[in-house]
Amino acid sequence: MNDNIFMFISCTTICIVIVILFYTGYAILNYHKRISHKKRYLLLMGGSGCGKTTLAKTLRTFDNKKFNNIIEYSTRNKRENEVNGIDYNFISKEDFFNKHLNNSFCEEVNYQFSPGYYGALLSDIDDKKWNIIVVSVEGFISMMNHVNTEDSIILINIINDIPTDINRTGRDNTAEENVNLGVISALANGKQDLTENSTSFSMLNNKNRIVNCTYIPLKLSGLKKIRNDKEQLLLYFNSICK
Repeated sequence: MNDNIFMFISCTTICIVIVILFYTGYAILNYHKRISHKKRYLLLMGGSGCGKTTLAKTLRTFDNKKFNNIIEYSTRNKRENEVNGIDYNFISKEDFFNKHLNNSFCEEVNYQFSPGYYGALLSDIDDKKWNIIVVSVEGFISMMNHVNTEDSIILINIINDIPTDINRTGRDNTAEENVNLGVISALANGKQDLTENSTSFSMLNNKNRIVNCTYIPLKLSGLKKIRNDKEQLLLYFNSICK
């Protein structure tokens, strides 16, 4: 009788150990699989005409082994000075909606002031590089709702600290910049002056994932001093994108 009880306990213990080892191994394998597919995003935000798109192209030109400039897809009409595949990938609304239904985008928005849908394709993301995406504050929120917990997100907000500076659109972007700061401040619990201070914050996205973001303000006056200097520009961004 005692031998039977001993055998039963031994077999049960062995089975429990096997189950624990199996699930532990599965968890470790799944963790390494997720980490190996970790994505890194460098998001550029700021008022219209502040040089976001030019900065994205410059970083990729200066170091295309580290930076991947994502060209967004758009359904709006191509402007006279724009080149398809360089400025945007212009597609039909039907094609855009099909990509949306297939969850192909890592960021997507519909702007009322510039009629059309815009989105960045997940398939364009390079796991081995920092992926640069020019975003509005709406695009940033969309991005945060699409990414995974293990992904790295750095948001660079270009602050126009030159009152006399006129952007190429001829518009006063003060209201737009204030909205950007207001939204980010709300996400960061309004603890700091975001025109001066960097911060980190987390949010629960609509996929029920905790995602993290590092916010860094970049003064336009400072950017103008280094944007055409390869050594200085890479020194600055390499210190951020590690």
